Amino acid sequence: MSTQRRTTLRRTTLAVATLLLAGVLASCGEEDAPTTGVEPTDTATAPAPTPTEATEPTEPAEPTATVSEDPSGRITIESPAPGAEVSIPFEVTGRAEVFEANVEWALEDADGVEVASGFTTAEEAFTLAPYAFTVADEVPAGDYVLVVFETSPEDGERSVVTSMPLRIG
Repeated sequence: MSTQRRTTLRRTTLAVATLLLAGVLASCGEEDAPTTGVEPTDTATAPAPTPTEATEPTEPAEPTATVSEDPSGRITIESPAPGAEVSIPFEVTGRAEVFEANVEWALEDADGVEVASGFTTAEEAFTLAPYAFTVADEVPAGDYVLVVFETSPEDGERSVVTSMPLRIG
């Protein structure tokens, strides 16, 4: 869930709780009940709001790589575009929801041989947060696969993997 959606949900929950509290205090005869500018309702008969009733701003879909072994979308690559031709050095940006915000990457040649690798951290852990890194290793021109992944803390294997093709010119 995005930060904006969590904030909207928290505000909606707080507003509903304030209205309910005002109604309860008013029904108890409390003269110091908080004023919200809204008349208290009979909370016993008012239906509870459902998540579909909340009005949340619409967010654009998160961009993702065209080739991905991670259907959960926990790691996305926003740039460069899949299949893009880049030159060294080039920046990679995306979003990741990974353990301790650790984002690892590797550049593999057509045979799957790793020719460059590194790591970075996302801005936050355990939430889909932005990350960025620069690939600066000198590699020959050609076709490669950029792999961005999380290593499992349990077994050290790649547990969340997103990959995309690109060409280095």
